[in-house]
Amino acid sequence: MILTGSVSLQIDGQLIKIDQHKVEYLLVNLFIAVQSSIQQSKNYYQAIGIQVDDFFKKLQDFPGNVVPPYRKKREYWLAILAKHEIHGNNPYNKKLFERIERGVYVLNPYMQVRCIDSWILVSQMINSHGISLEDMISHSVEKHTKEMEENRINWEKQRKKFEREELLRKQRNDRYRGIH
Repeated sequence: MILTGSVSLQIDGQLIKIDQHKVEYLLVNLFIAVQSSIQQSKNYYQAIGIQVDDFFKKLQDFPGNVVPPYRKKREYWLAILAKHEIHGNNPYNKKLFERIERGVYVLNPYMQVRCIDSWILVSQMINSHGISLEDMISHSVEKHTKEMEENRINWEKQRKKFEREELLRKQRNDRYRGIH
């Protein structure tokens, strides 16, 4: 896909053509190429999507004729991702990305990409790279379960600390009353 002059997408029944000089062309191809591997490398406490920082540093190494200097700013990429969110209301929104949580995106799983003479769902392309919707849900459940367990452990530590402090306070008060 990277060598094509444009990429043809179908989103919500609309045909969208993105030419190779558009930043959206680079982002769609970048996400197709790396989304699965980045998702698989996420820890349980990280959202299973792509953050700008996952690819931003690598873009700094691209030559200026591929990624111009004004596109080598983190805010620029965040604005582009936000502009094209599935549920965004920007009049130029192409609905290319789904926001999983703040600053974390995946390609619109219902978007279709034209490959030769057929349309392929992005979710199928990503699944063929080794991650499925079930994997994403499983990861999310595991993430939240571990976060809840960490919160429970922290709460227990805080409760025990409070109980120890309360016991020490009571013992000091009892000694103070015993003296007077």
